[in-house]
Amino acid sequence: MLKGYYFLIILMAGFFGCGDRELSRKAKFFYKANDHLYAKEYKEAIELYSEALNVDQNFKDAYNNRGIAYYEQGKYFQAIEDYTRAIQIDSTYTDAYFNRSNAYIQNRKWERALKDMMVVSGVYQDSTEVYLNFGVIYNNLRQYEKALEAFDRAGQLDPDNAENYINTAVVYYHLKDWEKARSSLDAALEIDPKHGHAYNVKALIFMEEGNYPVALSHINTALELDPDNPFFLNNRGFAFLKLDQLPQAEEDINKSIVLKSDNPWSYRNKGIFYYMSGNYDKAITLLTQAFEMDNQLERIHFYLGQSYSASNQKDEGCRHFQLAADTGDEEAGQLYQQHCQ
Repeated sequence: MLKGYYFLIILMAGFFGCGDRELSRKAKFFYKANDHLYAKEYKEAIELYSEALNVDQNFKDAYNNRGIAYYEQGKYFQAIEDYTRAIQIDSTYTDAYFNRSNAYIQNRKWERALKDMMVVSGVYQDSTEVYLNFGVIYNNLRQYEKALEAFDRAGQLDPDNAENYINTAVVYYHLKDWEKARSSLDAALEIDPKHGHAYNVKALIFMEEGNYPVALSHINTALELDPDNPFFLNNRGFAFLKLDQLPQAEEDINKSIVLKSDNPWSYRNKGIFYYMSGNYDKAITLLTQAFEMDNQLERIHFYLGQSYSASNQKDEGCRHFQLAADTGDEEAGQLYQQHCQ
């Protein structure tokens, strides 16, 4: 949910010529590249930052800003490479650490993102964005109390930040505290009534309560506000699965994967779709892929247990039911007792 970066356009005095103070070649490229970056013309910006780097291979600001352009294109590995190069040139380059942390977040490299954010927090001790990032990272590391502490601090610094309330609600969602989650979402919608993520999280809560028609209504509202959001599409696909509307589910999940191919939840839901369609081999393949992307994915062992059992691989099915039961999945525990003992 969080998206932010520091955008460096400060030029050193050495970039200017002596006599008539004309800009040096690298500064000209850099200024033009910044114009394209502001205009969201990322391909042109990258080309011009590269020209500046051809003139000066130790131009840290050009690496940083080219990394931003790559980031905006969704090319997070290239962005990380550029931010890393900027940091290698200047190990105190705080903005590059912040940007690299954001790229690590997008690549789900939570420990690396946390390490970079620790560096940033030593400089920007009262930054809302820093604490928002800390909260997102701790939430994904399942360190929920630390996440709540970070979001609380962000709220103290910026009480009218709707995203902070939504991120807080996500933590309460994981803690299964629906009342506090809904309270945070209501606060977010008071600030920004058209924030799609708030409706999306409301939908997730209704799904947890088994109220899929109401959940679907909230996700539809979210998609009206943000039609191509891959997370919203994937969640609506899951709601369609629960409502046994398989063609609609497949369409949404497939579109979600096209828009964001590194989301393990989409592959999990596609695996569930294949299980419900009776294609157990494909279900196992997709669910295994999702597990390899995130081995703590919710109920992944339960769905693998179902798929292996349905494909007459009882031992493997029972193994996954046991693993699911060990996480507190009562339904998996019941199936294990019924079929595996």
